[in-house]
Amino acid sequence: MKKKTYATRVYHYLNRVYFDDVLPPVKFKFVNDATFGGMAVSDGETFFHIIFSTAFHYDYVEIMLHEMCHIFQFVTGGKDQHGKTFKEIALDISQRSGYYIQKHQEMEWR
Repeated sequence: MKKKTYATRVYHYLNRVYFDDVLPPVKFKFVNDATFGGMAVSDGETFFHIIFSTAFHYDYVEIMLHEMCHIFQFVTGGKDQHGKTFKEIALDISQRSGYYIQKHQEMEWR
């Protein structure tokens, strides 16, 4: 299965289970960039990309949940990046999912 197809399926599942299906559809991109692990990018309105770096070995679900927390912030009007609102959302998702969502996810070089 292609990475983008798998990522889309996982996103829809996580959206349904942890975000009550309130997150908008996203597109996925995989790049070989060692400056970040994952990133949620918006057009400023409602369209999002989640970009994953392939330069690291890490848990893609954990990174996806982290980026989904940012998208949830945007959808619900939060603007504090990794501030108080992000921490509250991340803690809630961490407790319910068993994943540890933090400001910077742990990654190892490939």
